[in-house]
Amino acid sequence: MIRRNMLILFAACFVTATLADRPPMHGYFGDRSGVYPDAKPPVHWGENTNVLWKILLPNLGSGAPVVAQKRVFVLSEPGWKNDLPVVSCYDADSGLLKWEKEIDHLHLTVPDEAERKKVRETWHRHLTWCRDFYLLYHDYVAAKDSPDVKKRMEQMGIKKWGANYLYGKGYDKEKVSEYSMYTFYNKHPEIKKAMLDLDTWRKMGSHDQMWIGEAFCTPCTDGEALYVVTAWGVYVCYDLNGNVRWMHALPPNRPHDNCAVARSPIIYGSMVISDIGRMVRAFDRKTGRLEWEHKREGGVHEFVSPVVFRVGNDDLLWCAGPAAYTLPDGKPLKIEGWKNNGMIVAVNRDKPDTLFFTGGGEHGGWEGKGKCEHPPPAAVRFAREGDVLKAKVLWCTLNGEPRIGTYGLLWHNGRLYLAHGRNGGTIVDAETGIVLRGLFGGAVPQANHHIAIAGGYVYGLVNGGAKNAPPQGVMHVHDLEGRFVARNVLSVTPYAKLDKDSQTKRLSQWYSWPKGENREWCFTYSSAFAVGGDSIYIRSLDHLYCIRDGAALTMSGGDKAKRAEELFAGAAKNRNAWNELAALGPAAKALVPRIEALLPKHREPWKLVRAIAAIDPAAAKKHQKLLVDTIVKSNLNDHLTPNVGGLLYELGDLPREQLAQIEASVDKRMYPHGGPKLAQSLLNAFYRRSGEVGFSKVHVRPYPWQGGPKRGEDITLEWDTLNATKVTIEPGIGEVEIQGKRQIRTDTTVSYTFTAEGAGGPTVRKIVVTVK
Repeated sequence: MIRRNMLILFAACFVTATLADRPPMHGYFGDRSGVYPDAKPPVHWGENTNVLWKILLPNLGSGAPVVAQKRVFVLSEPGWKNDLPVVSCYDADSGLLKWEKEIDHLHLTVPDEAERKKVRETWHRHLTWCRDFYLLYHDYVAAKDSPDVKKRMEQMGIKKWGANYLYGKGYDKEKVSEYSMYTFYNKHPEIKKAMLDLDTWRKMGSHDQMWIGEAFCTPCTDGEALYVVTAWGVYVCYDLNGNVRWMHALPPNRPHDNCAVARSPIIYGSMVISDIGRMVRAFDRKTGRLEWEHKREGGVHEFVSPVVFRVGNDDLLWCAGPAAYTLPDGKPLKIEGWKNNGMIVAVNRDKPDTLFFTGGGEHGGWEGKGKCEHPPPAAVRFAREGDVLKAKVLWCTLNGEPRIGTYGLLWHNGRLYLAHGRNGGTIVDAETGIVLRGLFGGAVPQANHHIAIAGGYVYGLVNGGAKNAPPQGVMHVHDLEGRFVARNVLSVTPYAKLDKDSQTKRLSQWYSWPKGENREWCFTYSSAFAVGGDSIYIRSLDHLYCIRDGAALTMSGGDKAKRAEELFAGAAKNRNAWNELAALGPAAKALVPRIEALLPKHREPWKLVRAIAAIDPAAAKKHQKLLVDTIVKSNLNDHLTPNVGGLLYELGDLPREQLAQIEASVDKRMYPHGGPKLAQSLLNAFYRRSGEVGFSKVHVRPYPWQGGPKRGEDITLEWDTLNATKVTIEPGIGEVEIQGKRQIRTDTTVSYTFTAEGAGGPTVRKIVVTVK
């Protein structure tokens, strides 16, 4: 005990005063922040441009690569060559394989050599059946009436295929149950005892499980060793030459936990920490000694990996659950005032007692799946009182609207970059939660779970590709102010174009439903990429790419001006011309007067104003009135308002008379309540940012499609305000609360005037209630 306490005291001395003083770590998106401050990777690339090398990996996988000491490390699932997960090490410059090892833990879980041999044979037989099963299904999709397919179905005991490949009476139970993961453990308890599982195939090929696997975690490295964790509860340390320094196989207390297998380990001081499954464990990095462990409740589905934050003078660990522990000793803390995990958690590096949470829904670990008192995203500041960690919610939602499905979150220089939705994401002031850019998206690249900042740019990777076309890995690049810079595409070779040998050795070609037009996640589920110096390493399920040498497409100022002229000349035939022109920025400034001359007759003048805003923001601000008129004349069109309104918001505050023009248009459609929700969101954003008084809601119920209002029946007036201290409703009602509802009865059509007053007001809204 004395020795253990001395070790803890030594660790406490080793971990110095601030988070910035922690030892270097390369792993789950760099040092866990997603920001690579010294990196300068390329901005532009394509299939034949700036791809330094491309290699075939042992098998599919969703974890990101890790870069250290001119080496790239990557994990792969059990595949055709291997019955266990594989860790591979490649030369960062050439892509040549330096070493590759199966993560073989069976000597720890099955000490007897003869019994271990039997376990390997049983496990191999099971995986062989699974592989044959997938091959058969793919061939069935291609030619269901083939005599060979029917014969193989008969041999395997398959009668018909269902939504999850096999269900109901679709198979011969006697033939299939030997291999089905539903009963496999019952027939072979020695496999479970050996800590072997296969979540990738657990549901017999159900398309909603295919991206999970046993080696989803991204490893981490301190530059001297590589630390790997698998979903089986295998913890292993390799030196950079592939030699095992230490290994543990410890039950992770793992439920059927979906995204929980994606939680990646982190390095803290002398320890490596993991919260895979429901166990939080800390190991000594050098010796592998288990320093402490805890079982935590909850946190079944959450993707979130651990983060270290700081309250007062203490470093603390935040894990899925949610759960918190003191560092370095791992003492559990009780959390009060906050119960959500979030999909991703980021630390405010300026104020490290504050955490930012994003993501809702089942896999975001949010109470009520995000429909609750504090919807996502949220900023939460923590204070410690003894063994209790008390939370204070600083702000939540974006502009009053929850972002339930928000993916991608990182903090950088006082700002939050959030990737959400198909239109990309939003830049937010981290202290106040006020949207800075991308009110309706578009300021941050779209991403599957993660984004990264490097070299002054934001990178986000998504799966793309049109229907009936090969899947693609699409990485958008924006600058730190939210301006689009580049769209880069890498493609997956279609299954039909592979030779037969490749078809049988690439499980990812069956990823999701094995049809060429519907392999949604063939390229990325989890934004599997990493930045290393002047390179980006991108993982598809099958391949690893090294993207390098941005100089090949770097243009001088003169080249940019020339390119701007070309784009302007061809804009009528090039639908992306205005976006590409905007990406050139100030280099195209000479074109601004000519672009402005096109505005009066252009079908979509807002696209031109958006280009002008990227080139010369001061010039674009002169066209605010044009944008307001566009929104109003469109009758607050729900497709146009996000594009035009988001641009209008980014140009700065509106004069009150122009704001009133949008308000009046909203009032005309507020009752009956219908389409102006996005326009109202735009108004709310202006109220919040400028501090002006405004109404965020004015409703009248019942709506006409609900049968009212009818003469002699009650109607309900409902309102809410921003920045108001006093509200009156006339005629006949007078002063009311700043947020509330009032039931009234009227026999005639009446016009109600809502007046809100405050330091930023007053403002007036009018609603005409027509009685039937």
